[in-house]
Amino acid sequence: MRSDLLFASAMIGLWTLPAVADIGESCWTPDVDPVPSVQWTSAEGGNGHWYAAVRHDAAISWELARAEAVARGGDLVTIETHAENTFVFGLLADDIYWEHEGPWIGLSRTAGGSSIGTGWTTPAGVAAPWTLWAYERPAGTIQVDWMAHYSLARRTSMEWTNSLPGPQTGTRIRCYVMEWDSRPDCNENQSDDFVDILYGTSLDLDGDGQPDECQCHEDTDANGSVDVLDMLRILDQWGSNGPDGDVDLDGTVGLSDLLAVVQAWGQCTTD
Repeated sequence: MRSDLLFASAMIGLWTLPAVADIGESCWTPDVDPVPSVQWTSAEGGNGHWYAAVRHDAAISWELARAEAVARGGDLVTIETHAENTFVFGLLADDIYWEHEGPWIGLSRTAGGSSIGTGWTTPAGVAAPWTLWAYERPAGTIQVDWMAHYSLARRTSMEWTNSLPGPQTGTRIRCYVMEWDSRPDCNENQSDDFVDILYGTSLDLDGDGQPDECQCHEDTDANGSVDVLDMLRILDQWGSNGPDGDVDLDGTVGLSDLLAVVQAWGQCTTD
């Protein structure tokens, strides 16, 4: 899987994304024009999933990297075969992904167990289906948590190593690779949702990583229909901050929310 920053080359693009709301990371502006995530197609022998390489301007922990990936509808990449590892590694040709160390991937080990070589699991919580550890890796005490990433020392061989979880423990990794089962393009405009949000072509007022036009905020009770129940909910929450009745996400339930419900009356649809 890839990152916020896809490098601009003949095969891959480069972009930098701000952190998703409420994750606690500062935002920054992109260095170059964004390029959509890359699909590993069935014609290439792939699984049809989409991948992106993401780069931060400062060190990022494995946990925060995963939180960002999940908030954007994906997860840290789970590498299951040599072929997939080769494809993912192909996204990382630019040196920007290799400052201090290689990017995080979706593999971790919690403290405990009998051996550092066992107990490694994917973000889904299952045993690692395939690994490509560098020589004498993984290494370290079983008494702390460890996370996997591409090895800078073994960059040419596409091998992995392990490090402590993040900058709070001295790890200076800035990048990660994320993966989606399907392309994150809910509005079908041939641009990734998070790129739309980053460049302002789509709003994300609730900060959930999904363009607002793909959601039906007027359906306050999420029953699939904008109806009298939604109107009653707004009246019940009138003057408060909602949250359910604050359809336009301006912080106050009021006339604009009621008018939005009336305008969207009927079956809940998205643009």
